[in-house]
Amino acid sequence: MVDFKKIVKEGYGNIAKCSVCCCDCKKMRDAELAKSIGYSDDDLKTPGNLGLGCGNPTALGKIKAGDVVLDLGSGAGFDCFLVSKKVGSSGKVIGVDFSEEMLSKARENASKYGYENVEFRQGDIESLPLENNSVDVVISNCVINLAPDKSKVFEEAFRVLKTGGKLYVSDIVLLEELSEEKKNDENLMVGCVAGALLKEKYLDLMGKAGFEISILSEDKEISKTQYQGINWIQYIFKDWFVVFVMKAKYMFMVFGLIQTIALGFIIWFLLGDSVGIDTRLVLSLVFSTFTLIVEWMTYIKN
Repeated sequence: MVDFKKIVKEGYGNIAKCSVCCCDCKKMRDAELAKSIGYSDDDLKTPGNLGLGCGNPTALGKIKAGDVVLDLGSGAGFDCFLVSKKVGSSGKVIGVDFSEEMLSKARENASKYGYENVEFRQGDIESLPLENNSVDVVISNCVINLAPDKSKVFEEAFRVLKTGGKLYVSDIVLLEELSEEKKNDENLMVGCVAGALLKEKYLDLMGKAGFEISILSEDKEISKTQYQGINWIQYIFKDWFVVFVMKAKYMFMVFGLIQTIALGFIIWFLLGDSVGIDTRLVLSLVFSTFTLIVEWMTYIKN
């Protein structure tokens, strides 16, 4: 059975590691993506943007000074740092993430840029490391789809919220079912697609947890601009690369065979009449066979 959480944890851990040395073109792509889903140029001056969101819950959420805000799946801290400006010194922001690498990156950003009202905790959003009725607002940006048991996530969010508290979520939902092949694709698991639920099911689980639901914004084009396009490119490149390499190896074997035969003829003519025909034939075949064996051994080793 596929260990969904393990795959997601390793995937986002690798993303956090790569963010340390990301190139300028990657930063530009992340910035453009963030602007396309609702972040402003001023927002992008805030650290922690890794281009992993699918909306901007910090802009939709009514967050005020003094609030205690929880971010489910806080990543490198981008949304937490944006919220910290809204809650001010009298408020507090708590980010929860289960990736050690992401937490390390977030804490590094908080220390480097002086975010004293932000705290990052390691934990699973299906079992939050917080007390009952302890936060005013819960936010989450493209993370709940990564949780295998989404009903527990909504129940936990409801548990930690104070009476009258609000949950602001930006997430990916499906308009039609995925094939089993796509559901088991590790790239799509990390890419916020394989674990997504049908819209009706997602909203039903949220309602059963106790929330009154209001849809503030929808973007049906994101599947083309962000997810379907990126994954399509990955699949095409991957398949083409594998086929190319396999064909190239077979081509090298054919060229090696032709080269070996050519060497045999060269030896045949170089020996000329200095030895008998039988000797020329034997020497040519022996040398050609040896060369062919060496080339095939090299091929097998590689």
